[in-house]
Amino acid sequence: MTKETRTPQPIWLATIGIVLGFVFAIAAYSLGRALRPPQVLQGAMLNPPVPAVDFRLQGPDGMNFSLYDFRDKPVLLAFSCSYCSANSELLSKLAQVRHIAIENGFDCQSVIISIDPERDTPKQISEFVQSFDESFIGLSGDHQQISDLAHSYDIYFNSSHTNEADDPQLEVTPLIMLIDRQGHWRAVYPLRMSAEDIARDIQILLEES
Repeated sequence: MTKETRTPQPIWLATIGIVLGFVFAIAAYSLGRALRPPQVLQGAMLNPPVPAVDFRLQGPDGMNFSLYDFRDKPVLLAFSCSYCSANSELLSKLAQVRHIAIENGFDCQSVIISIDPERDTPKQISEFVQSFDESFIGLSGDHQQISDLAHSYDIYFNSSHTNEADDPQLEVTPLIMLIDRQGHWRAVYPLRMSAEDIARDIQILLEES
């Protein structure tokens, strides 16, 4: 009686098994992420998120900027000006957020659009905002364009002065908009929101992508 010899399984079958194992593992991981409920942001969330209204405005050194130029990191967008009453509080809050972000190993980009382009040249608004943080981008441009853009983000402003000799002090809605790296408007923050909460929301967006 002859002894049966066992034919060894081809190596390529074992290779296919390993590859299929990796494929199924990746698919299961992706499905788990897709089914995971989204984390709640501390700011007023836009649900669902909407594409942020883009722009092309003048920055320092004659350069033009749009939201697309900042797609490598989350953007904190705000409207202010050199003569706005709440400018220091707003810019200080943005500087605190970035400081917390850097301490925790990530970054964000603050973009501040002047609602007073008649007095805020691109150079002036850039120098003003960078006195709070050198990474800040200050933008200016055509008054009608900025007015339409501000209203698209539910930002409203007006000027007031006591007499003709006074420089008008502009009042603007002091809100901060959070835009993710895909260009979607995700949340809105009032000035009373803590810098820690805003930074935490930015980190959540970074973990999503």
